[in-house]
Amino acid sequence: MREYRLQRIVKELQKRDLGGILLFDPLNIRYATDSTNMQVWVTHNHSRACFVSASGHLILWDFHNCEHLSAHLPLIKEVRGGASFFYFETGDRTDEHASRFASEIQSILREHAGDNKRLAIDKIEIAGFNKIKQLGVDVFDGQEVMEFARSIKNEDEINAMRCSIASTEVAMKCMQEATVPGITENDIWSILHAENIRRGGEWIECRILSSGPRTNPWFQESGPRIVKEGELLAFDTDLIGLMECVQTCLELG
Repeated sequence: MREYRLQRIVKELQKRDLGGILLFDPLNIRYATDSTNMQVWVTHNHSRACFVSASGHLILWDFHNCEHLSAHLPLIKEVRGGASFFYFETGDRTDEHASRFASEIQSILREHAGDNKRLAIDKIEIAGFNKIKQLGVDVFDGQEVMEFARSIKNEDEINAMRCSIASTEVAMKCMQEATVPGITENDIWSILHAENIRRGGEWIECRILSSGPRTNPWFQESGPRIVKEGELLAFDTDLIGLMECVQTCLELG
């Protein structure tokens, strides 16, 4: 699956005559490398990145002193540090860190793409974007590349999706068995969290669960409300990792 996904990215890069793609979105990094590290934290603190060249060379930037987390992944050719250039991490030296990283990207492009300065980027801090552009790199939309790469699944991915759905159904069954009149919405929602982690999931995107009169309008999040007999309970799983997103309704009593 790892090799297949890497080749899917390479195919999309070559189709667009791109020299490579630079990824900061942790879900895109996971797709390209199968590596994870503090996934929720790095969604809003861009301290991890990866570069994939049109020839398939894969470089990962991880949080400092975390190189060992990807040591078991043979497709990653290099693990580096220094992809952090956001204010919480780098303060008034943000431009300095961004300049250093941009120069690194320029050098990598030259080595692995020759004269091709066309680089796709999915998400990046504004300081890094500006510094890369100042070096004459032509920047393109990396989200499009990754969406098209993911659009075709192989047999391993389909089997993984089936496994995720089965795991989610087990978690939902545990929720159903624990749901009795007198329990709170938050009590029920906490079971989904526990079952997600127990089966190798990573996090839950939302906390959409409501009961009784709170089920309409939709999109209300779980709270301390006590569920009563005969009421409708509705929720959306939104599990990330090994699990799947499912919407369902239950009736108590």
